[in-house]
Amino acid sequence: VCQLLQQQRGGRPGPGPGRGGTDTGTGTGSGLEGQHLAHIVRQLHGHRMMMVLLHAENLSDLGTLISISNTRLASVKTRFEGVCLLALLVSDSPTDVFQDHCISWLRALQHIIQSHDPQPTVELAAWVLRDLLRYSAQLPELAREVAMNHIPSLVASLLALKPECQLAAMDGMKTCMTCYPRACGSLRGKLAAYFLGKLDSASPQVQELACQCYVLLPSLGTGFAQGMKYTESWGQQLHCLLATLHSLAGEMYAETETDPVCYEGPGVDLPLPLLSDTAPFHVLRLRQRFSALSKCLSLILGSDFPVPVKIPVQDVLNLVCRVLNISPRSMSWIGEGPLKLLVLPTIHCDALDILSALITACRKRLLRFSDIICRLFPQVLTAWASPRDTAVPGQERAYSSVRERAYGVLGTWVKVCGASSGVLQGSLHHCDVLLAHLIGDITPATDTMKLQGERPTGDGTQAHGKHSSKKQKLMDASEGAAMLGQKKRDPGANSDVCLAALRGSARIKPPLLPAPLPTPAPLPT
Repeated sequence: VCQLLQQQRGGRPGPGPGRGGTDTGTGTGSGLEGQHLAHIVRQLHGHRMMMVLLHAENLSDLGTLISISNTRLASVKTRFEGVCLLALLVSDSPTDVFQDHCISWLRALQHIIQSHDPQPTVELAAWVLRDLLRYSAQLPELAREVAMNHIPSLVASLLALKPECQLAAMDGMKTCMTCYPRACGSLRGKLAAYFLGKLDSASPQVQELACQCYVLLPSLGTGFAQGMKYTESWGQQLHCLLATLHSLAGEMYAETETDPVCYEGPGVDLPLPLLSDTAPFHVLRLRQRFSALSKCLSLILGSDFPVPVKIPVQDVLNLVCRVLNISPRSMSWIGEGPLKLLVLPTIHCDALDILSALITACRKRLLRFSDIICRLFPQVLTAWASPRDTAVPGQERAYSSVRERAYGVLGTWVKVCGASSGVLQGSLHHCDVLLAHLIGDITPATDTMKLQGERPTGDGTQAHGKHSSKKQKLMDASEGAAMLGQKKRDPGANSDVCLAALRGSARIKPPLLPAPLPTPAPLPT
């Protein structure tokens, strides 16, 4: 970069081709290859050396770098390097320079997004766009111009990106909705359809980002979103999620539910793509969709919404109870029954995540539902418990992820409500069951060892040393292989469940005990 600045000012030229340099033919007289420039720019950005470089040279160097960046952006061959320089300029330029060039930089980035540039260039442009929108939203006059004249067309360009760039596209949309929510209100319907279409993606990153973007939709628009207030839009989206999750739970486990809790709220099923029940892996696709919508519900419950909203606690708890009431013992082993049993632990983990988000959002307002919540923990732990006598030391127990998640939610409930939580209080049966599970998961499995003396021979005497037969030696060797020190084991087996149980039990306050009697004073001698 220093050589570029010197050459642009007419200083000493950089190294020629014979000395390791290559002319890129971009009109700047650069002696560095494009990939070397991109590497240098990344290093400077990582060490935040841009402002040091500018102060060490001259204030005119900033204008020189802007000119170099514009020149590189104008050529398809060097556009990636130009975006690298633009990343430095956006993050490290002074406020007045940024305000003067922000609109031109925004147009250049939008042109890259609309063009058919390589995927790395488009992804880097979306990353630079995130910083540019974040800084521009801090300047009121600039923010008004960006919101009125550029955000709608920019979001439309991001929606039209090719599928290979969907992560970069959704990252740019998320930035637009976060920094300029009012300007995105006119495209709320198109954004909702786009994000709902990505919830079934096989990529966990795409699905996660689609969920994060979908929960931002109720905050778009100016006070009214398609004729509804913010609170009404938030409530409608939450009820639609509840209705769709109830439909998915019924579609997967209708034959195993004895008395399901039906949804009677105002929500309707979301307009998701239809899934054919005759397609292969239909159950797995339903499970994937249920997990994605559960993530959306957890995020919308935990989001920091700009206005107060009313959470339908009873409806959310009904969904959690319905899912957790599906018992693995009632599953059929015919048809798709084994596959439904295979995905049930993940479904229960999703329901526990919703319960955790509800507890975190409502806190002590859930105390009137404490009896229901306290009964859910032993119910889940009992459903996914393995017999204690079958536990093998050094081997992971089955369904440990569900038990670990249950203990995590238990710790959250006790942390939020304290002694009022009702956990392990009273003489009810579910308290004894929960205590037994806590003790069982905290206590490690132990080995049982049987000592056996020397076996007598046929004439009543015992065999010693060389007088024992070869068959007896082989039997002793096979028995010695079962000793503790010769078993294959994992030292960290069940450590996650044990740690979760310890953390959950550590937050439980013991019941008040009577004060101990004072120690009598010693008798005088």
